[in-house]
Amino acid sequence: MLTPESLTGRLRASQRICGIVCHIARSYCHLWGDVEKPGSIEESWKLHQHAVFNFFRRMGVMPADAADLSQETFLRAMRGARRYRGDGSVRAWVIGIARNVLREWLRRKGRAEVAFADLPEPEQVQSGHDRASIEGVLASIDHDLREVLVMRFVLDLSSRDTAVALGISDDAVRQRVVRARAAFTAAWEDSDG
Repeated sequence: MLTPESLTGRLRASQRICGIVCHIARSYCHLWGDVEKPGSIEESWKLHQHAVFNFFRRMGVMPADAADLSQETFLRAMRGARRYRGDGSVRAWVIGIARNVLREWLRRKGRAEVAFADLPEPEQVQSGHDRASIEGVLASIDHDLREVLVMRFVLDLSSRDTAVALGISDDAVRQRVVRARAAFTAAWEDSDG
């Protein structure tokens, strides 16, 4: 069972591992001349690590697994840095990688076997606008619709950046946001009554 102390220890270990990976990455990039500024990889990770971790958490992943998946996302971003085309922001690109990491993790684990975060069940959500109520309703809607709501309204990605992260058009993002809002509203109303 996870306790706050064990989780804090695991997150600190995760940060130490990220620091080591950043050091190795800087050394590698300097050997090959891929990085202009020495701290750019580590600085980039620091800028986006909370958004990546929050993406996993809001998608229902337990904190310890979210930390592991965040590390995997960073490693993939580091390996694939040359493939960044600049279509959207770096943050959108990294969140797109996080999305792929999550999908692969869910596929590998099997959705039934994954221990999701301790968000309340929709029928346990109480009336009111507290955070647990909102997250409970969010957890009750379809994965793809939750994904677009998290990107647009929790991570505050623009419509264009959300399109880049999801690999779809801007129009498809707008349509999905409309469907996601309707699903969220319906789930919210069901939880009130």
